[in-house]
Amino acid sequence: MLLPWSPIRLSFPALAVLSAAMAVAAADRVGADQPAAPGFVFEVKGGNFPVFLAGSVHFLPANSTVPLPNPIEAALARVDSVVFEILPGAGRSYEGMTGHEFATTPGPPVRWNLWAEVNPATRRNLTRYVGNWTDREYISRCTPWMAAIQLQQGYLEKHGYTPGGVESLVFLRAESKGLKASGLDTPDTPAHLLGSMSRTAQEEFLALMLGAIDQSGDEVKRMIQAWRDGDIQHIERATADLAIRQPEVYAKLLAGRNAKWRDSIRKLTTTGPPTLVLVGAMHLAGPEGLPVLLEQAGLEIQPLLADRIQPGQNPDAKILNTGGIHAESP
Repeated sequence: MLLPWSPIRLSFPALAVLSAAMAVAAADRVGADQPAAPGFVFEVKGGNFPVFLAGSVHFLPANSTVPLPNPIEAALARVDSVVFEILPGAGRSYEGMTGHEFATTPGPPVRWNLWAEVNPATRRNLTRYVGNWTDREYISRCTPWMAAIQLQQGYLEKHGYTPGGVESLVFLRAESKGLKASGLDTPDTPAHLLGSMSRTAQEEFLALMLGAIDQSGDEVKRMIQAWRDGDIQHIERATADLAIRQPEVYAKLLAGRNAKWRDSIRKLTTTGPPTLVLVGAMHLAGPEGLPVLLEQAGLEIQPLLADRIQPGQNPDAKILNTGGIHAESP
């Protein structure tokens, strides 16, 4: 029996990577300094307080200058609070753990060995990749879902991507403006959800990730470009494909969380304060995406257009290093 892992914070790049690998390519090139178009920022109307809903990507190219989209800047100017999927910096992140620390973290049974548990084809693929980014002992203590995330994240970091993404930039802006920040979920939520998946679903998750790993860099570029272009259709294709190929992942990490978050966001429109809610772009897509759910709850959802704020025009702007990602200060 697979046991859920103890509280380990996930920046959750793996879902974005898996879905991107399944999506039909929307673009071939990423403009390093290109801000996002207004396709993933919405104003939620119908309550007593203004609420804005924005989509994010969880990985960005390292050492790139990425101005925040104008609509996000406009929303930040009108709110007192920012709510993230998971508050950046909350809890302990598994990314920095050593092999020994990870191996001694409560999780699978003491005698668990991933190599002995997966099927021969998956074992062969694991053997191909493990030596590149982590060691065999480290991976042997992972459940299939955690092995998938560790290997995929290692590949992306090796190829020039930094986790944290847009959330890191917005968090810096919120801090500089004195805005309150909180999370919709606790740091351990994604780990518990993935750990609660069936054995079959976890092994399929790992097998799909291993099968797509060599194309990950290109597919993440396309996902980032779709976000910057405001191409919701690209994200919807990825989300629909995920629902078909990994229904448990989709149900637990997208549809289930969206249903819970809908109630939290609806409450914000009634009780305040004025808030920007920032979640992964896939949470905004499809018939079970947040815009559709909020409309079904009686709220009005409108794209936020904000061409009056131009990133980079602040005469006091300076570059802040955010662990490989750069953002302009207010």
